[in-house]
Amino acid sequence: MRKSNSIWWLVFSILVLIAFLLMYIRINQGLSFTNLNNLVGWGLWVTFYVYFLGISVGLFLSYGLIEIFNLEKYRDLGRVALYSSMVSLLVGLFFILIDIGHLGRFWTVFINRNVTSVLSWELHLYVLYFFVIAVLLFMDNLPSSWKPTNEPKRIKWLCKNRKSIIKYITYFGIPLAIAVHGGTGALFAVVKARAFWNSAIFPVIFLTSATLSGISAIIFFIGFFKKLKYSIGSLRNLSRIFFILLIFDNFLVLLQLFINYYSDINDRVAFINLIFLGDYSKSFWIGQIGIGVILTVLLFCIYFYSDQKFLYLWLSSITCLIGIWFIRMNFIAPTLSVPLIDGLAENMYRSNESFKYTPSIMEWIYSYFIIISGTIIYIFGINRIPNVRDALFRRKIKGDDIEQNI
Repeated sequence: MRKSNSIWWLVFSILVLIAFLLMYIRINQGLSFTNLNNLVGWGLWVTFYVYFLGISVGLFLSYGLIEIFNLEKYRDLGRVALYSSMVSLLVGLFFILIDIGHLGRFWTVFINRNVTSVLSWELHLYVLYFFVIAVLLFMDNLPSSWKPTNEPKRIKWLCKNRKSIIKYITYFGIPLAIAVHGGTGALFAVVKARAFWNSAIFPVIFLTSATLSGISAIIFFIGFFKKLKYSIGSLRNLSRIFFILLIFDNFLVLLQLFINYYSDINDRVAFINLIFLGDYSKSFWIGQIGIGVILTVLLFCIYFYSDQKFLYLWLSSITCLIGIWFIRMNFIAPTLSVPLIDGLAENMYRSNESFKYTPSIMEWIYSYFIIISGTIIYIFGINRIPNVRDALFRRKIKGDDIEQNI
């Protein structure tokens, strides 16, 4: 145990040193080492922020349904989903933190509140959402029965009423999670200067993609953690939900693209041409359509018609998660790459600024570091949080209806 703790201290010390170095560069150089500019102000980091926040909300909604309907056979999956939701939220928030122009002013939104600002409401919802997950994690790891110790009486009360408290907090957490990611979609939808974003369906697409990414992540966990308990029936149900959400999500995305193209509004048509035939066509056709739709559906069909061999469903969940990332990327940067007024860039901004955005090497380095750091924190947690550790690493119990046909 001591050796294990020493290794973790070493790993965290290295992470902290690298984090200080990267933050020093970020604070001193601002966003100059990125390819963001006055024309395209949101790029790779905002894409990852929306992506990981969506996974967090999707995982939390999955946990909430398991808890509210008392689905015991999904209990272990729910515990893993709840913890994964917390880590995914933290990773997403760190991405948006480093994207802020002036890092030292992020706290002012909590002092100078603006009740008419969607962004102001959204940041407050993030804080509330974080505390809801933290409380649920704490309550879920309390013992279900009280044993006489020197602990305060309030801990005894919490243990006795643990299940009821978890259920009531979950009732509150589900609409909160919907508001969190629906609000993220609304952040884009209320920007009336950007015709493609300015749509009531945009928050719905965000929520559908979030739910799909949550189910995909759960399927990924089942395949990655070999000892995670699940029944054959539960896996079949998950696969059905996964495919229905996949079809519905892509239907909404294609509907959004069709309506914008058919509207024949210059800005909207320019965006469609940009992702279909322009600078972002590879990201759209290869990433979003090729990997996210065609390959995902193909792998699912192989799974469905090959005696339901789990490996294909697992690979399908991975390609789906990749495709959702490309959807986020293709919805953000290309929209900002459409000039609001012809000649605006040439007459108002610096000559080296361009509407064409490609993430810089430093943007990718920061992104890889944040994701790797989140992964290390995740691994640390699954080895330290009792219920999560038990769900992932417990030995098989004789009589469990478990099968991993990989």
